[in-house]
Amino acid sequence: MTNDELATTIIASVGGCGNIEFVTHCATRLRFNLHDHSLIHSSEFEAMDEILSIVEGMGQYQLVIGANVNELFEIISDRLDQHASNEKPSPKKLHIKHLSAQLVELLAPLLPFLIAAGFLRFILVVMILYTPVQPQDGTYQILSAAANAPFYFLPLLIAFRTAKWLSASALIALVIAASLLHLDSNTRWPVDTLLRFGHVNIPYFHYGSAVIPIIVLTWGMARLQHYLDHHLSPVTRIVITPALCLLILVPLAFLVMGPLGYSLQNILAYHEHQLYFIQPMVAGFLLASLWPIIGLLGLQWGILILLIPHLEFSVLAPILACSALGQSGAAAAVWLKTRHQVDAYQSFFAALLSLLGISEPAIYGVTLRSNRSFMWGCLSAGCAGALIAGQTSYGYSMILPNLLTLLYTATISYAQTTAIIAAIMISFLGAFIGSYFTMKSPLSASQNEPIEPAPSVKQNLVARSQLLPSPLSGTIVTQEQINDMTFALQMLGKGLAIEPSDNIVTSPISGTVHQLFSGHNAISLQSEDGIEMLIHIGLHTAHFGHPYFTAFVQTGDKVAVGQPLIHFDRNALLQAGIDLTTPILITNAEQFQDVTHTQSSEIVNSQPLIVITNDLLDSQWPASSSSG
Repeated sequence: MTNDELATTIIASVGGCGNIEFVTHCATRLRFNLHDHSLIHSSEFEAMDEILSIVEGMGQYQLVIGANVNELFEIISDRLDQHASNEKPSPKKLHIKHLSAQLVELLAPLLPFLIAAGFLRFILVVMILYTPVQPQDGTYQILSAAANAPFYFLPLLIAFRTAKWLSASALIALVIAASLLHLDSNTRWPVDTLLRFGHVNIPYFHYGSAVIPIIVLTWGMARLQHYLDHHLSPVTRIVITPALCLLILVPLAFLVMGPLGYSLQNILAYHEHQLYFIQPMVAGFLLASLWPIIGLLGLQWGILILLIPHLEFSVLAPILACSALGQSGAAAAVWLKTRHQVDAYQSFFAALLSLLGISEPAIYGVTLRSNRSFMWGCLSAGCAGALIAGQTSYGYSMILPNLLTLLYTATISYAQTTAIIAAIMISFLGAFIGSYFTMKSPLSASQNEPIEPAPSVKQNLVARSQLLPSPLSGTIVTQEQINDMTFALQMLGKGLAIEPSDNIVTSPISGTVHQLFSGHNAISLQSEDGIEMLIHIGLHTAHFGHPYFTAFVQTGDKVAVGQPLIHFDRNALLQAGIDLTTPILITNAEQFQDVTHTQSSEIVNSQPLIVITNDLLDSQWPASSSSG
């Protein structure tokens, strides 16, 4: 299913565009806030291979998608924009019920920049340790400015995002947020210094990297601006509205809203440290082992966003990094055990992403499908977190706690180096070894090593292969080269693709049309022998339909080898700039020993293309198949 088709199905299954209040996304999931949850058709999602999991919580309906969540989010956002183009937009409001979800929607677009800045910080550390560059050098100063500016000026970015989200003036919000930083940059008073404003003493705080104070402040500005615009004439509001907002809100920011937000943010940090200092090793174990479960509830991004200023240098950073390494080690074990199977690429890349702090693909795509792997990932991370907490190892988070967090923590002092190395080995290698040797099957019983047959029948066990003819003529493209991650990473099955030189798709099997897709650009077949196959003509072609695609069969029809299935207008599609690479996949490849294809670079319709191999009793393999 293409992203366009998937987006259409998702929107329809959550009750249509009119039922979607707003949608946002994180690393691997779509997060819907809906008006009416009774309109959701969860059964539709449960039947879709593209949906890895469904999570309901915080007033949200969350769909775990995987690697292509960004592309899918863009398509759905465009559809929602088109639907709302004729409707009068109404300002959004902050609701306590949906606060965590709304914080993610507000700040998620900023995370890539903060993560990039975190990597720059790590590069600066490496430069100081292993190159002649010194902190006073111009090279270091310029790169340091690039690395630290997104954090110091984070209040400006948050003010801009919050104002736009609340349909308020982004420029007024920027000026008010800048006033907090301006006082900070001009006068470096100690924190908690009392400033005199008229006859009132104002507590002074450093607002660089602040999150909650700016959100509270911008919310107040939006309310005031909307009130003034409603009661002032269009002529007077041009000057009066920004003037009153600045005159009222800048002092109010220092008097009330800034200190209030700062105090709320510090309450979170206080409870974190209280938990840590009561019993460090217990706290470390609980934080590291339960963090993946917090991720399953969809809460981790909201927590990370609120704790950005306190994650920058704290004991929490390396503890949470162990959690990412634990899931990475478990996913790596699954990859090693299934490296010749369908899910090998998914497991490998999920393990790499988890090393960088994005562990959701590893959790939803790999370790949760083998409960023991997930358990070992949590347990080993907990043990490593307890070790770090017991050693009081502080470190930088780089925003997403990951392997770099631990490596940098090891450079802070030699006393921490041994503890960090041990933590890395416990979290990653512990999860890897435990997962590899205890799980019965990496992902499913059919994907593990074959069961040894009884001696009485072993002599009748033979390797059989079945040849499937090509449904098209053209140039062969290996699956890894397909320009669509859903197909390239074998998420929908194993096979290859063809760049067609003709315009007719014929049936490579005798069996049934399991599904003819609505755009007639793709067809799913099931053979009499139990082989399930997907033929998808071109990439991103779902919205073309007739007259570009003409089907000769319907869902449920019987078909024979060589029977024409679909005609497509090859020239018209190429002129429209469509990539006609046509994936041909065995969607139940895990049920067979191996699925391979011809090594030729060119193929002609009806020539042997795919070879399906299995170890079966001689009497079990269909008589019509060819011997290997």
